[in-house]
Amino acid sequence: MKTKTKHSPLSGILKMNTINYSVLVSMLIVYVLSGCAKTRKTDLPAQNRVAITPEDATLKLSDLFKSYRIVPLQGLPLEDAFNVDVVDSLLVVYGGNEKGEIHLYNLKGEYKDCLVPSGRGVDEAYNVQTFRIIDSLTVEILCNFARKLFTYSLKENRIVSQRDLPDEIVGSEDFIKLDSVRYAFFKPRKSLANDEGDEYKINILNLTTNTIEQQYIPITHNDEYIAFGQLRRFHASDGKILCHDVFSPGIYQMHPDSLSLYIAFEEGEYAFPQALLQKEYQSFDEFSDVCDNCPYIWGHVDMAESSKYILSTYLYKNALYLNVINKETMTSKSYTHIYDDLITDATFEAFDVLYTIAATPNVQIFSMSPFSFKEIMNDKKNNGTFEEYQKHYPQPYALSERLSEDDNSLIILFYE
Repeated sequence: MKTKTKHSPLSGILKMNTINYSVLVSMLIVYVLSGCAKTRKTDLPAQNRVAITPEDATLKLSDLFKSYRIVPLQGLPLEDAFNVDVVDSLLVVYGGNEKGEIHLYNLKGEYKDCLVPSGRGVDEAYNVQTFRIIDSLTVEILCNFARKLFTYSLKENRIVSQRDLPDEIVGSEDFIKLDSVRYAFFKPRKSLANDEGDEYKINILNLTTNTIEQQYIPITHNDEYIAFGQLRRFHASDGKILCHDVFSPGIYQMHPDSLSLYIAFEEGEYAFPQALLQKEYQSFDEFSDVCDNCPYIWGHVDMAESSKYILSTYLYKNALYLNVINKETMTSKSYTHIYDDLITDATFEAFDVLYTIAATPNVQIFSMSPFSFKEIMNDKKNNGTFEEYQKHYPQPYALSERLSEDDNSLIILFYE
């Protein structure tokens, strides 16, 4: 039986480091060292400016989305779905089970394959950092503390190639393909494998020559003590390559030889002061205490960008907020609660029931545990609203009746 624990999209972000370059807290203090041949200038003027303001507001889901699709993941018990992407009629899901960590499902939730089995043998990985869908036939998986890049063919249903990555890439937690030969990798802190050589968070690797062509954002002293875990730092959107990390001044756009700010977060009363970022902390607990007691936004992570919206999460005075940037108006609004008028007809705290995972064009992807879904149904039975819910929400109701509390997470595709 699976343990019924509530998690947040920031789950794991405040964990002590138990393995050399595992996920901790990433401090982003942007400057570029002069005189480095591989490093290009960061152009700070922003294309757009957005103010992030904590508000005790409730998001009505139908204000953002027109429809939805629920995918109940079947098969072996799966740990929480940490990342999801859609390719044609398939879901690629990052979540561990006894087979491995990257899995393939169809849109009915039927299990298809484990892309990279757990292990140390041929075509196996002892851990996985993340994955990327490269095209309709190809998924690439960053493995073994970013020592390996596996290529999986959806046509052949197997690993078709493996690439050893140089020491500068080891410890990276995200990657994205820039063009036919160049990839960008993001590492939040130095790795033990290359402690003396690691200087930058973003490394541009030429796969043909296996050399680093460009580097951005120096790793600072604070990054050695504290870090935030997040799975999404790079995004491909509308022909742009975007990047965001916790405490960054906004969302970066990557150009052939520079970074610029695609969206700058307005500096104001809620912005985390640079003085607190630049102070040298000697322990995780020291910085954690500062965050817990500060009147500023912190832990701003996990951007999920679709065609119309950029969703993200942050903490303010120890409360979790869901932030929504409307890309058409370049305005932002934060929420503490969600009114789900599409599936459950219930209001709950942000991240108490629905958890933002990822996004694709026109789709924001969330997860919901069957345990939470059935809890809401039980509440309706107790307060006398269940019969009315059955009439107006026949499909979600029918699904709730079929589910067991111990079933795998529900993946929900909300269509804009």
